[in-house]
Amino acid sequence: MSSSSDPLVDDGLTFFAAAQLHARRFDRSIMSSAFLLNASDRLVTDSAGGVLALTDLRRSRLRTAILSAALVAGLTLVVSAVFRGLLLLGAVVAIALLVTLVVVAPKTVRGVRAARRHEVDGASWLVTDVATEPGQHIGDRLVGRACQLADAASALLILDVAAGNTSAARLYERHGFVAVLSDGAKIAMRRSPTKE
Repeated sequence: MSSSSDPLVDDGLTFFAAAQLHARRFDRSIMSSAFLLNASDRLVTDSAGGVLALTDLRRSRLRTAILSAALVAGLTLVVSAVFRGLLLLGAVVAIALLVTLVVVAPKTVRGVRAARRHEVDGASWLVTDVATEPGQHIGDRLVGRACQLADAASALLILDVAAGNTSAARLYERHGFVAVLSDGAKIAMRRSPTKE
């Protein structure tokens, strides 16, 4: 498959292939990786074997409100249906609640945790996962694409990198990330949008 000349267009890696790559690189099950990638707002992919996941932190407050409202309304409806003997309706609503928890809850938890740790306000995107085939400089291309997307949206990019992962920290520094906090195990980094 040929690549588009637009550097912001993702390059052909399917969601399933991205989940397989993520599972292999992070030693997880494909299902676990699929849930983690699905919890992102945007996937930046490279057909040579790379995926970078972004979560929009502005949406975390909205997701929290939606999740809370859905849970309260759903649980009220389930209890009401059970008391009225409408077990089929109760079961359908319970299944809908489970789906909501699987789809919305991971995004909500991830966004709230990141917003608290990084103390951000305004347009901010969290780089949640980067998985690549090793030795092909795919990570550099993915981070570059993410930076272009963030610049176009005037969004701050934030991430956590393991304290011992110096090669990843250097990669992020080449793209304008600076370390802002370290707790010994992780280094919080951020990149302000650049204006052209």
